Amino acid sequence: MKTCLIALAWIALNPAVAAPVYTITGEPGSQRLIAQTQKGPLSHPIRDEFASIEAQADFDGDGVADALLSTNCGGNGCPESTYAFVTVKAGALRVIPIGEALEGRVVEWQGARFVELKQPTETRLFVLTGTQAAPFATRKHLVLHPTVAVEGLQPGAAAGTRSFKADVDLDGKPETIECKIWERWGSLLCTLPTPTGVQTLSTGCERFGALPTSMNGRREFVCNTNMVVRFDGKRWAEPKAIE
Repeated sequence: MKTCLIALAWIALNPAVAAPVYTITGEPGSQRLIAQTQKGPLSHPIRDEFASIEAQADFDGDGVADALLSTNCGGNGCPESTYAFVTVKAGALRVIPIGEALEGRVVEWQGARFVELKQPTETRLFVLTGTQAAPFATRKHLVLHPTVAVEGLQPGAAAGTRSFKADVDLDGKPETIECKIWERWGSLLCTLPTPTGVQTLSTGCERFGALPTSMNGRREFVCNTNMVVRFDGKRWAEPKAIE
């Protein structure tokens, strides 16, 4: 009854797009994807631990609602999700894989709706064509190359400290930069000197290194592929992506 009410409410708010309406039922690990159609519900099992309907939209322009489904093993130890189009064709519920990504979302361009999957080095657009997820466009991201860097470890690996030397204050004398491995998630906790002491950055990075560039009298650092850590004159700011 609850699913039917959700379906009717969604159709009322979106009169230009016909049913079905998509929902997830059940507990994590035993969930099912439900498509509430005008002829009754259709269902499909979900094998991954956590599933979510990220958006409902007409992705293929046929006037019938489709959906973007994401599945994930759950927690910070699973940074990537798997994305798929969900649609009903010829009375059958279909789950059409798109790919894995750190982030997925729906974008609109020239009246059409696409799924955007973002990775550290590139962003890709996909369109639903029939029963296929067709690549539409790819945009490469800027990749910054440090002069020296340390790498993180995979989740579950042994904790430890890694270090490298870099002339942080540009006085010609290199300082030692220490990065501790956050054992549970495999990311780095790095210390950088400031005029008043040492600052520890919870970077969330798997790679941290010194760039040949500087700002405000301090060397710049790179986190992962294109996130820059800069000194604001007093402290080090959190990593910020440079597109």
